[in-house]
Amino acid sequence: MLQFKIYDPNRSRYEVPVPLNIPSAPSSTPEGRLYDVFIKENPFGIQIRRKSTGTVIWDSQLLGFTFNDMFIRISTRLPSTYIYGFGETEHTTFKIDMNWQTWGMFSRDEPPGYKKNSYGVHPYYMGLEEDGNAHGVLLMNSNAMDVTFQPMPALTYRT
Repeated sequence: MLQFKIYDPNRSRYEVPVPLNIPSAPSSTPEGRLYDVFIKENPFGIQIRRKSTGTVIWDSQLLGFTFNDMFIRISTRLPSTYIYGFGETEHTTFKIDMNWQTWGMFSRDEPPGYKKNSYGVHPYYMGLEEDGNAHGVLLMNSNAMDVTFQPMPALTYRT
């Protein structure tokens, strides 16, 4: 499991007060990990590559990143169009439609309906890769957000 946190060391921000029971330090050596992480500083971007296949499972290096006190936007290329998740939304299929669809995520006490906010917000997706591997991504955040799926394939979180 890989966890990364993007923050401004000079300014505090509200963080979700939910304990995740995740080790504060890696429990493996870089050689023993299943992935490589590459960080680009200017412009900022993160790329995560699966060691066994070379598949890039997260790549925010080219698509832009905005980090302000009241707004965050991060985009990533995806290794395939086989994306599933973002629960508590009504879909016509389990596979996400990657043709410029935007899903708002802000919980609301309302009966489920197509493209309506619902009881829960689950900013998690599972990506199936062309070679049969899979990976999952959770964006831990308590603010309202939306995610836009793009045919590249890519997705953009805005919160």
